[in-house]
Amino acid sequence: MKNVIDNLSTRPNCTTSQFRCANGRCIPSSWVFDQDDDCLDRSDEMHCSARQCPPHMYPCNITGQCIDITKVCNRQPDCIDGTDESSQCGTQLCGALSCEYACQPTPDGRGKCYCPLGFQINPTNNRSCIDVNECEIWDECDQDCQNTVGSYVCTCRVNYTLEAGNRCKHINSDDMKMFVAIANKIYEIDRLRNARIIYTGPENMTIYAVDYHYRNRLLYFTDAYAHKIFSLSLSSPSSSVRLVLEKNIRMPISIAIDWITNKIYIVEYELARIDLLSLDGKMMKTNIIINNLYQPVSIAIDPIAEYLFVADEGNWHRIPAKINRCLLDGRQCTILIDQKLEQPSDLTVDFIKRRVYWVDRSYDHVESCDYHGSRRITITSGSQNIPFTVGIDLFENNLYLTDDVKGAVLQVRRHFNSNTSYFYKSESFIRPQGIAIYHETRQPNRTDPCNGTYNGGCEHLCLLGRGYLLANSYQCRCQSGFRLKSDLKSCEPVKDFLLLTRLTSVRGIDFNRDSSVEARPPIVPDRRTAISDSVFDYEEKIVYFYSQRSQMIYSSKMDGEKPTPVTTSKVFSMVSALAYDWYSKLIYMTSISESQLLVIRMNGRDFPQRTLVNATTGIHGIALDPFQGYVFYSTIERPAKIYRMLSDGTNRMIIIPNELGTPYHLTCDYSTKRLYWTDGALSRIQYSDYNGRNKQSLRGRYISHPFGIAIYGSRLYFTDVTLESLFESSKIYSGYASPIRSNIPSITTVKVYAESSQPMNITHPCRRNNGECSDFCFPRQEQGVLTRICGCRYGRKLNTINNQECDDNSQAEPSQTSCDGRFQCRNGRCISLSYKCDGDDDCHDNSDEQNCP
Repeated sequence: MKNVIDNLSTRPNCTTSQFRCANGRCIPSSWVFDQDDDCLDRSDEMHCSARQCPPHMYPCNITGQCIDITKVCNRQPDCIDGTDESSQCGTQLCGALSCEYACQPTPDGRGKCYCPLGFQINPTNNRSCIDVNECEIWDECDQDCQNTVGSYVCTCRVNYTLEAGNRCKHINSDDMKMFVAIANKIYEIDRLRNARIIYTGPENMTIYAVDYHYRNRLLYFTDAYAHKIFSLSLSSPSSSVRLVLEKNIRMPISIAIDWITNKIYIVEYELARIDLLSLDGKMMKTNIIINNLYQPVSIAIDPIAEYLFVADEGNWHRIPAKINRCLLDGRQCTILIDQKLEQPSDLTVDFIKRRVYWVDRSYDHVESCDYHGSRRITITSGSQNIPFTVGIDLFENNLYLTDDVKGAVLQVRRHFNSNTSYFYKSESFIRPQGIAIYHETRQPNRTDPCNGTYNGGCEHLCLLGRGYLLANSYQCRCQSGFRLKSDLKSCEPVKDFLLLTRLTSVRGIDFNRDSSVEARPPIVPDRRTAISDSVFDYEEKIVYFYSQRSQMIYSSKMDGEKPTPVTTSKVFSMVSALAYDWYSKLIYMTSISESQLLVIRMNGRDFPQRTLVNATTGIHGIALDPFQGYVFYSTIERPAKIYRMLSDGTNRMIIIPNELGTPYHLTCDYSTKRLYWTDGALSRIQYSDYNGRNKQSLRGRYISHPFGIAIYGSRLYFTDVTLESLFESSKIYSGYASPIRSNIPSITTVKVYAESSQPMNITHPCRRNNGECSDFCFPRQEQGVLTRICGCRYGRKLNTINNQECDDNSQAEPSQTSCDGRFQCRNGRCISLSYKCDGDDDCHDNSDEQNCP
């Protein structure tokens, strides 16, 4: 299912906290002598002592192998290491042990009491026998188990029949079939291994995940690289394909259908989030799990128990992989497994036994635990059985696996230490991905507390929720951009929020750290975009961001629609920071690679540009105050400095000349006329007045490597790129910083999207008609009065008669259009030469895809 996360490069040398296996594999030291063959060559279990074996079994001293106790001292080595035999086997003390049932000679000459099957030695005296509760032993019964003295009885649920004493078979078992995704095709395979292709998509389609709605006879699948979700009717699959979702989504690699309340749960790999979608695609709540989720890769749900299970691969170096269990609305997440787990690739659940099954593709394991994270066992392991398994699902007492290397669907009984067998294999099975077992038992019925079309009285989304600690209860939730009102059913728009920028998206975050509200549908550009910073125009309700890869500015209304490029040609390379003057509609930007500060006007037509600062090495952060006419910027190359200049680039001066590490980002507090900045190298946040005086430092817990920064009232918000989190603190007092969101990979900057961040003053000199300036209107203070000065774009100079109009002038600074060894598009944009003729319209005028061989 997930070749997008195929990073299986050679493992590094073992660290001091790891154990090197005989085969060269590295495992955590805590895994040694734990009775599991983690090395896959048993070298981590060699020379262990005091092993725990099941009743009626004996532990071999060196390998930890368990053998039948009656085979000890039988003059035939049954342990691989031979430690079940010795010269002392004939010297026994069995007569002195007074065993209730029987005594077996042992290699140490002492002898050992043992019991008949169904009983075990009483640990209080090591001689008498007590009953074994077989129902607590893994998988003695397929479904329900009742313990009896010395034995047990298996029973089955309604519509199942008992076979072989402990196996349950459904009366319609033969109706089982499966759907398997391979490249751009979906296969249907029945119980007799007959296969047919029910859907073939375009050649460039990559189908990763499949799931279905049994009652509605609808199959859902994802095109991971085209960022889309589709459905098709199983009654007429070739002619009923419908696009369910294509906006506000990035690389959907796993889906799960809630067939009770009709919802789709989606894992978006590139955005590292889990989203919730109504079955028709009209209502969407993004990022339902707000904390402690790093890199989700797969989900499974149990609407009967009302649980959502998430496989999170974490980060190889810092964040452990884990299996989480949450409520279906994303609340109350609990870690079930976070040890001996490295790269979980898929998971599924057993609704009757209430167990989770997962594939660990790195360690070549299929494992299981109960819904509480207990009774963990290994189903199958080893590269011979599962060399590269990517998908897993369950039917009755069998697991079905898709394996990339074997190019097949594998079958394995869900018993301890089982071996796999081929269920279906053909030459057309090249890199199978998602798998879904189609049968009525995989979507059992229950009462819908949302009451179907009534939707539980919820204005937006109704979810199975345990919200009122009552059976059969529900929770109302709002789609992104809204929050619940006090009646817990109606929704209201979120007006003020935090604008959080990551390399892959721009998100709206609610100020309430306990809220799962996404204040706006995230801005999700194409996969070649790397966002460095964003700004906004509150009056126009527009967000602007810069893409490092395309070197262009984009705009978005934050309504989930695809962002559009504002500039068609190169602006700057390696833009570090943006600042926005909402009166003059000017974006100021710094380029650390070109050592320049540029201004560009968002006039909706030709977007005039001008360089204000040249040849300033290490220029990085920028902030402005349009009421004072000041622009501030920082340099991070030593000796780092902070500068202040007028908004037109004149009167430049250093206001903070020293005692700076890396002042990455700046922000202005208009109410107090203070400048704030983050200093990542010195792990602190500082502020001063606009003249650089009265400097103060903020330090405290959770200030490790601060980066982005914003002010809202009395509160300060900042991002930390080392901790990958967003924090809140006082803007004037050192002390505790509270995390608002954590585990956010590639986090960069934060802004406060609020009316108070861009207050409107109708007397501002640039407010109306751009201050009568044809190109740029720059505010400035003159003798305590806010006025303005006009400026011109590249290739033009100010008319000296009216000081408002700009005239073409050959002596003026020319536009910078050189692409410096890159490909220049017809529209003037510069792109990497490697992007030419690669099948993608990187120029946005298709000129890079013309005249291709």
